[in-house]
Amino acid sequence: MTFTHKQKLTNYILYLPFTFINLNVFMSTDVDLTMHVMYYAFILSVQKGDYMLERKRAVLHTAQQLFAENGITETSVQDIIDAAKISKGTFYNYFSSKSACIISILELVQDETVAARNELLIDADPSSLDVLSKQVEVRMRKNDTYSLFPIFQAVYHSKDEQLISFIRTFQQTELTWLSNRLIEVFGESVEPYAVDCAVSYYGMLQYLIAAWASNTHINEQIDIAAITRYSTRRLQTIVHDVTQQDDRLLGDHVFLYPENERRESLLSKKEIMQQLTEFKQTATDLSARKQQFIQFLLEEFKRDHPREPIIEPIIQSFRKEFDGTFYDSNAQHISAHIWRYMQQINE
Repeated sequence: MTFTHKQKLTNYILYLPFTFINLNVFMSTDVDLTMHVMYYAFILSVQKGDYMLERKRAVLHTAQQLFAENGITETSVQDIIDAAKISKGTFYNYFSSKSACIISILELVQDETVAARNELLIDADPSSLDVLSKQVEVRMRKNDTYSLFPIFQAVYHSKDEQLISFIRTFQQTELTWLSNRLIEVFGESVEPYAVDCAVSYYGMLQYLIAAWASNTHINEQIDIAAITRYSTRRLQTIVHDVTQQDDRLLGDHVFLYPENERRESLLSKKEIMQQLTEFKQTATDLSARKQQFIQFLLEEFKRDHPREPIIEPIIQSFRKEFDGTFYDSNAQHISAHIWRYMQQINE
């Protein structure tokens, strides 16, 4: 559909929550004036959108705390509304349901995990056991920060099929990642046993963390780094033992995230460029340095084949440049999509 100049201007103005601009402006033939109004309306709509995104993130953190403290079943939408100090309309503008809110929390965790893990691989040996340990530690810390284990348990008891399906995919994705990493670290000979070893490794981690937590004073922090390093050392013994004895238990693909579904969930190069372009257009108050990071990524993605050795450190710098800023969540989300895309083209 082709829009006239006046129609485009009207569409921009419709984004405004309130405007004192006289409607006669729409009929103006002064292009400079109407373009000025269009720009003004666009900027206000962008700022409103950015505020909504950050406000949504704050609501997610509030909901996560309530789910961790009171459980999913015991936490109502009204509880979240009251704690976040928002209206019911605002909540349902962000999330279609309580289940959708939980899914958004898990998607946020996944984005943060993907970015942090891939950054650990920059200029590092992917076969390093120490690197693997640090990558696994990332997820263990996210589990602790976002209190994921109580959420998982509550979901499986909730009989909410949508949530259960999402959690299953969430866990399959994690298990698939670890199985592939074990093959990278220990070699192709481990492939038939990778799923067994991944499940054993995660089981050991989770029970060690639970045992530590149950015997830790209330003001004493669980040493997740020490637990992860210990479990990783034990992992070496497990891998050696099962390969030597040809001892397998689980089926090859029983617990893994289906490859076709994983690929369907990835963004294309065009879609990533669209995200970067929209980010650049909406974040109008960025410093020249931040704008340069976005522009560099855009230029790199215009190439037929984005250059991995160049783009990887830029993704990391791009994300860190926005840490703690108004656009933190935007940058985190885009970074995760870029990392997933780069992994896909290297497979």
